[in-house]
Amino acid sequence: MSLLSKFGMAAGINVNYFTPKLDGVNNELTNAGLPEFSKGIFTYGGSGYVYVLFVRNLRLGGTGYGGSQTIASGNKSAKLTLSGGGVTVEYTLPQVRSFALSFGAIIGGGKLSLDLYDKTSSMNWDDVWNEYEGDANAKHIDISSSYFLFAPTVNAEFLLSRLIAFRAGIGYQFAIAENWKVYNEQNLNNVPSNFSGNGFFVNVGILIGLFVF
Repeated sequence: MSLLSKFGMAAGINVNYFTPKLDGVNNELTNAGLPEFSKGIFTYGGSGYVYVLFVRNLRLGGTGYGGSQTIASGNKSAKLTLSGGGVTVEYTLPQVRSFALSFGAIIGGGKLSLDLYDKTSSMNWDDVWNEYEGDANAKHIDISSSYFLFAPTVNAEFLLSRLIAFRAGIGYQFAIAENWKVYNEQNLNNVPSNFSGNGFFVNVGILIGLFVF
């Protein structure tokens, strides 16, 4: 078999499907008369890497992503947003022709946000300022958690040409030291453990580089 000699860098776009723990918030949404969030959330972003020439088959890079989903019923609605990014470290097994398999991790930070709205169907300019001044007939509650992110990953790449590769992978995101806030600044205590950024994810993407056979 002919081994593939790898060029030093590549970058591209990717789509991720995350499955954070949402049972804790879905239970509350049901009680409030809203439908549940779906079990997964799509995020979109980019990634890239460069091979470390003095360590064979080791590559360093970075990735970033973000996405949201919204549910509504009557005047009530809720929006869930997931974002994150960090440094990637991967070891690539010796490559045979057009296929490569890598094991590694993402190390960085992330954020899980929940925005709750209860509002009338339409408003005038003056209504906005009346609410801000205290005569409110609409509500907005923002809840968020920032955390340290560690995510072991396994990725496969299929070279379509010397310039383009298709990438697919799986991983598990550990949301470590989640710091919950409400109304942007106040600490939020007793958040159920089944509402969290922890969860599996899958990703697919296209990379562009100089892949030398």
